[in-house]
Amino acid sequence: MKKIKEFSKIQYIKSLILSLFFIVLAGCNDDLLEIPTQPGEQTDVSFYESVDGINHFLNQAYSAYGEYFSMHFPFGYYTLGSIRSDDAWAGGEYNQSGDRNDINEFRIFSDNGLVSDIWNQCYLSIRYCNIVIDNTKFAIEKNPSAEERLVNYIAQARVLRAWGYFMLARTFGDVPLLLTSGELNNIPRDPVIKVYEQAITDLETAISSGNLKTKQQIPDEFQGQVSLGTAYAFMAKTYMYMAAADPSNANDYFQEAYDAAKTLISSGEFELLQDYSALWELENKFTSESVFEIGYPNFGVNKLHHHWYATWLRPRYIYTLGTREYQAIDGNRGWGFNTPTQDFVNAFEDGDPRLHWTVWMQGDSTTGLTEDGEMHEICFFASRSGYYYRKTTVDQHFNSNKVFFNFKVYRYADLLLIGAEAANEIGESADALTWLNMVRERARNTPAAYNHEDDKVDGVPANVSTMDQTQLRDIIRHERRVELGCEGERYFDLVRWHGTHGYNLKTIIENAYKIPGPDYALTTNAPAAASEEPRQPLDVDVELPKHLLAPIPKLEIELTDGVLVQNPGY
Repeated sequence: MKKIKEFSKIQYIKSLILSLFFIVLAGCNDDLLEIPTQPGEQTDVSFYESVDGINHFLNQAYSAYGEYFSMHFPFGYYTLGSIRSDDAWAGGEYNQSGDRNDINEFRIFSDNGLVSDIWNQCYLSIRYCNIVIDNTKFAIEKNPSAEERLVNYIAQARVLRAWGYFMLARTFGDVPLLLTSGELNNIPRDPVIKVYEQAITDLETAISSGNLKTKQQIPDEFQGQVSLGTAYAFMAKTYMYMAAADPSNANDYFQEAYDAAKTLISSGEFELLQDYSALWELENKFTSESVFEIGYPNFGVNKLHHHWYATWLRPRYIYTLGTREYQAIDGNRGWGFNTPTQDFVNAFEDGDPRLHWTVWMQGDSTTGLTEDGEMHEICFFASRSGYYYRKTTVDQHFNSNKVFFNFKVYRYADLLLIGAEAANEIGESADALTWLNMVRERARNTPAAYNHEDDKVDGVPANVSTMDQTQLRDIIRHERRVELGCEGERYFDLVRWHGTHGYNLKTIIENAYKIPGPDYALTTNAPAAASEEPRQPLDVDVELPKHLLAPIPKLEIELTDGVLVQNPGY
């Protein structure tokens, strides 16, 4: 970072090259492909003065999290938030699993590629947000008739910048605050609470401007844009992390989180889908439950890459029909990462249908891994934990030329549980119960997964009635785990809960990893790796406080000649 506007020279140069070819619209929909004039065809000044030019930069702020500029951002999101937790192990058998296994086993170094991806892509998006925020005034001067559209772009950019800084702060702690698109030399890290405060400032500014649309006001073809509700949802979650970062003022932050959540819930902008399993149906994109979701349109090139993150999570092997012989990976099946742990499976209440919509178990079959439309039993000998992650393994074949699975970053259920948690901490137990039970009621009314009809128990999970703050706190924390299981939130929840009310991240993770999964299911042609021996526990050493944060990428420290200082212990 000789010039920190580049953030990572490699990533930034890559983004500029790719921007000459691709444009990912905020809505991430095929109908949104409006290719504006590209940089280099006009002077910089004239480009900043055009509506299409500002639209282009806003699009790039969204697409920084897509798989054109980084095919690994969702990988890092799941790895740091799920595979690093008690929810899942890396689990996959694939020659690119080194970075994931290192994070899974807490051998995390500053040159880990998945850690660097989170840093690079957040700052790449922030850079484009800064361009929009700084330069849209020139476009408004030249195009006064488009002012309403342009000020909405500024508001969207502020919400995206807030989310970028939220992601950076919860992952790395102190990070540089870059709030201008101009030339910037080496910038030191700002305190984490200041970073969160800047995110709140951006969100408050975007909300108070009156320029954000609600989800209902955004046309269907533009779904995927951040909305007014998205801003409130980001605000509620940011305040919850501020409570952990600044515990002396935690009650004030809980109150702010509660207020933001209640405002959004009362607005009716979002609502839960009636069926939990519907969240994972391929056609259900940008639904009423989608607070923030990243989509991948079909551009006709590198199509397989558009759903790489989902393919990365899918089972790798199936049994050949009518035999116990496995079929190895092909271009349509997955690599088998993010395998749920036995401890996670044990966390579900008996009869909760969410378990089997989250976890593939031995004996399960699906039509979703082959083109023949036949039901194939999944083979688990390559699964380190004995399970596979089901949510993004829909019972529909992935066709790389037609369909892609969106990256669901923030669901309304997450917001309801954030609100319930904040409400309970400030004594608003009635709201806490209402919002918690909305999530549990939806789970209770969800049909059983295929071949698990006998595992569903009517009335489970039941409504919670206790108003005891301690009991309710534990119930809400548990509910976050089973509702959002393996989706990338768990580790960060454990970090913010660490040291509160008996929660110890080190103990929770190390004890969970000591519980082995079920034995391997044998095949007639099993390789040497498969045996009759039971799966083994995973022995890890979680170092505190070191592992509460990820390391600052080594390259970034080198590019600043040491102005950026590494997190302790790395």
